[in-house]
Amino acid sequence: MSELTSRLRRMLSQAQGFAEDAPMEALARAKLLVHEAHASLVLAGEDERDEVLSILQLARKRVARYEGKVQAFQKANAERAALFQRNETQRYASAVEGVPGKGLSV
Repeated sequence: MSELTSRLRRMLSQAQGFAEDAPMEALARAKLLVHEAHASLVLAGEDERDEVLSILQLARKRVARYEGKVQAFQKANAERAALFQRNETQRYASAVEGVPGKGLSV
């Protein structure tokens, strides 16, 4: 394995390392890998070209997978934010109801 393909495989592995805990970081790294692999095709010799193409194909698949993970992550964050907002509104409303002469109109 050449230095070029080794670097691309390392980038692929690093992106995978972030897939579960930081999907946005994994997506950014996978997209960078796609760009790097495209640029590497120009530099790659005949013997490396097939390996770079396979890495590129794998990186494209991972970009699609990581985009799905980012969407799920954003949806979960939006749901948590809505739940927090509802709970805080109820908490403040109950606190204000305990004060005589004060009311909360929502």
